[in-house]
Formats: sequence, structure tokens, C-alpha cells
Amino acid sequence: MISINQPIILASQSPRRKELLSRVFGNVRILVIESDETVPPDTLPSKAASAIALRKMEIAKSVVQENCIIITADTIVSFNDRILGKPAGKDEAFSMLKLLSANTHQVFTGYSVYDIESSRQITGVEETRVTFNCLSEQDINSYVASGSPLDKAGGYGIQDAFGSIFVQSIKGCYYNVMGLPISKIYNVIKQINYDRKS
Repeated sequence: MISINQPIILASQSPRRKELLSRVFGNVRILVIESDETVPPDTLPSKAASAIALRKMEIAKSVVQENCIIITADTIVSFNDRILGKPAGKDEAFSMLKLLSANTHQVFTGYSVYDIESSRQITGVEETRVTFNCLSEQDINSYVASGSPLDKAGGYGIQDAFGSIFVQSIKGCYYNVMGLPISKIYNVIKQINYDRKS
């Protein structure tokens, strides 16, 4: 495991992203920023995820002054190139889950990592393909009633109790579906740390 001296500033309010980063790095802090997350309707989901992550990074860089590493990210759920954001209410959450039932969808997380000391910035996007079981209306209604789908892109969290039984299989990084491809982020920071020392 690498050891870095700078704090890591996560420009995200996602508790799941903070949890994942904190498993690997002990000096993670949260920066709350407001960012426009809209994209043109014809934008490919992968491009939208990276564009929003970059937009968040520009805002974060404008307010952070200390020597640190900044991380921004945006996760998008997509089915047939249709972006499924956070459902506006229970009816939309039900419709999203019904759409994903017995189908395979994509989860894209755009990320950007910026090292203030070296001015090095690395941006990318990670894709995971998720296949759902055939969901009964009873299971969907029970999950929607819990309120959990309402703050999650695509209307579900893979780490939730229901999410764990909805998912039949995944191809790619599990943690990417949670909101941050932590292995990728670790290796990006490792590369930045190595380049700075060499």
C-alpha cells in the first residue's frame, strides 16, 4: 500500500465514495461543491460521466488552496444509451427497476484526480456491465417503499440488501457500481506519487 503525505480531498457528498477511499487512504476529507450535472440529450453516457467529473474538478480546483490530491467522480447508469439518473419519485423508481429487470445495463463512473503539487491531472471513465434477475413487482415495490432507490442513479444500490438479490451477474469492477472504481483510483494516485518522486 502506498503512503502519501498530502490529504485527499474528495469533492463529493457520496458516503459510499468516502467509505471506499477511506478503506485505502487514512486522510480523506470531503469538499462540498455545487455543480451542474446536466448534459446535452444526445451525449453518450460514458462521455457524460467524464464531462461531469471534469466540471466538478474545475470547481474544486478553484476553491482548494492547500497541497493535496483532489478527486471528483460522477456515476451514470445507462440502458440502451438512455441515461437513468436519480428517480424523481417512487413511480419513476419503479419504472426504472422494471426496465432493468431481466436486462443488462451499463454503469459508467467518470473520475478525475488532480495533484496540486505537480499540477498532474488524470481523467478517465470506468465501465461495468450489470445483469439483473427477473424482478417481481412485489420485490420492486418493497424496495421502492424503503426509500433507498431515490438517491441512487438507476434507482438501485448494488450494496443494498435488495440490490444484492436483484443482480444476477456483473462484468467489470463491482466498486464502480457503488460509485468509485477504487482499484483504478489507487493506481492513478500510485502513478502520480511515483512520477513526483522520480
